Amino acid sequence: MYYFNITVIYRSGDFICYHDDGHQKLGRLRAILKNDDGDYQLRIQKILNYNDLPENLKGSSRQCRSLAGEVWLQDEPFPIIMTSQILGKVTIMMTFQHQNIPENSLRITEIIYKCNDRWHIRDAKHSYKHPSDYISISNPPTFMPVYKLFLDLYYDDFGTFRNVYHSLGGIYVQFGNMPIHQRKLIKNHFVPGFIPFGGSFDEFMLPFVLEMNELEKGKVMTIQGQNAWVIAGLGVATADLPQGNDMAGVLRYVFLNLINNFNNKLYNNY
Repeated sequence: MYYFNITVIYRSGDFICYHDDGHQKLGRLRAILKNDDGDYQLRIQKILNYNDLPENLKGSSRQCRSLAGEVWLQDEPFPIIMTSQILGKVTIMMTFQHQNIPENSLRITEIIYKCNDRWHIRDAKHSYKHPSDYISISNPPTFMPVYKLFLDLYYDDFGTFRNVYHSLGGIYVQFGNMPIHQRKLIKNHFVPGFIPFGGSFDEFMLPFVLEMNELEKGKVMTIQGQNAWVIAGLGVATADLPQGNDMAGVLRYVFLNLINNFNNKLYNNY
C-alpha cells in the first residue's frame, strides 16, 4: 500500500521518523490503514536505541555497537499513529540485506521480542518479511480498474467411506475481502480439488502456488466484459491439527507414539 503527502510517497516497509509524546522516535511501517472516517493511519514497528533496551539485554558489546549506529527492531505491540505525526523517511539498513553498509549509518542486526514475560533477542534475518520485500509488482495500466484479492486457503482430511477410513484431502479457498456474513455462505467456498489417499500435498499445491506467484505481480483479466488489473495474494492458510503439522513439517506420529506408550504402561499395570 502507498500513502502520499505533498512531496513523499510512503510504502509499507519504509523506515520513518515520527513524533510521539513530544519525543522523536524511529519506526518501520508495517501497514497503512484507513479508518471509518476515511483518514489514513499507520501501524508502526518500533525501533529502539540502546538506552531503550530492556535491562537484561544491555551489555558492553551492544553499547559499543550502538555508538557505531546500531539500533534494534522490536516485535509486538505495534502502535498506530496518524499521518500528521510523521516527520520524514530515514535510512536504516538490515544487515542481512546489505553487504556494504556505510560507516556510522543506522543498521539493524537483532530483533527483541517478549516471551513468557521475559525479553529475548534473535537475528534480524528471522524478521517478518513484508510482501513488498520479495514481490515486485508491475504498475497497473492507468485506464483499468484495479482489484486486490486476499485469499484464505483451508486444508482438511475427511473419510470417504463409512466403515473403512481412507482420508481424502479437501482444499478450499475463500476471498478474505468478503464481509464475514458472506464468507459463511457455502456458495462462497471454492474447491480447487481433492488430494487422494496417499497423495502429496506439496505436489498437489504446486500449480496453485505457481499461479499465485503470477497473480501477486498483477495480471489483466476480463471481469464482466471489462479488462481489469487483478492482484491476489495468499494471506492465510488454515488447517486442522494433523494437516497443520504436515504443512509445518511436524511429525504427527510422535504424539501418537507417546499416547500408545502411555496406554501400554497403563494396561500392563492393571
